[in-house]
Formats: sequence, structure tokens, C-alpha cells
Amino acid sequence: MAVVLEYAGTTPTRRNEILSPFYWQLLLAYAHANICWQISRLMIVSVSSHLHPNFSAWTPVAWLPGGIAACYLGKAAGVAIMLLFSAFAGQMMHRLLVRWQSTNVTDHAALLQEWRTWATAALWMMWIPVPALYAFAYQFSVWATQR
Repeated sequence: MAVVLEYAGTTPTRRNEILSPFYWQLLLAYAHANICWQISRLMIVSVSSHLHPNFSAWTPVAWLPGGIAACYLGKAAGVAIMLLFSAFAGQMMHRLLVRWQSTNVTDHAALLQEWRTWATAALWMMWIPVPALYAFAYQFSVWATQR
């Protein structure tokens, strides 16, 4: 009985994690940027066939501010903002996964009702049609063809 009482008063030690939380966030940010780039790359062929700004193209929600900034402030500023939003999306996904891991099985339904879960899902999976001038795929195809 004394052993149980002594054990109950101590806090459990954490296991050695494979990666620190910073590296998990960095890895998730890279994954987000890579997913957005790969899907945008698939759209470049259809975008390149038009090469005029009065049609719609699909762009990820997370990269929309960067696409607008690239249009008005220059490509370097736009790409920097895109990478910052990918880092933000990676950080939000890390926080979601940590919350998912630390909640009980019965609390997972409550996790689906949080606004942060839906904001993370929107940053990772939501693509919207925008004027081609603001889409990264259009800007890249114009740059690649030098038109």
C-alpha cells in the first residue's frame, strides 16, 4: 500500500521524443508547402494554356495572401508570405495533433466542434477559385514562360 501511495504522488516522466516540437512544426510546415506546391504544379499546365488574367484559377487558402502580395509587392515578398503561412499552418496542425493525442477518446467529438480544428482544416485542405492574377500557379507560369 505504501508503494502505491508513493507512486501516486510522483509525476510521470516524459518519454524521449523522436523530434522536438519545433522540428515537428518545421516538418509539418514543409509538408504543407510541398502539398500546396505539388497540387499547384498539376494546375500549371491548364493555367499555361490560357495565360491571360481574366479567368479563374484554384489556389490554396493559406497561399492567397502570398499570391496577392506577389502581384502587388513582388515575387520575393509573395513567396515569403506563402512560406510564413505554411509555417503557421504547420504550427496549427502540430497543436491540433497534440490536443488530439492528449484528449480522452470521449472528448474527440468536442475537438471537432472547436474553431481551431476547422481553421486548421481550411488552411490545409481548402482551395478556392480566384482571378488568375492572384493564383500562384498563374504567376509561376507567366514567370516560367517569360510573357
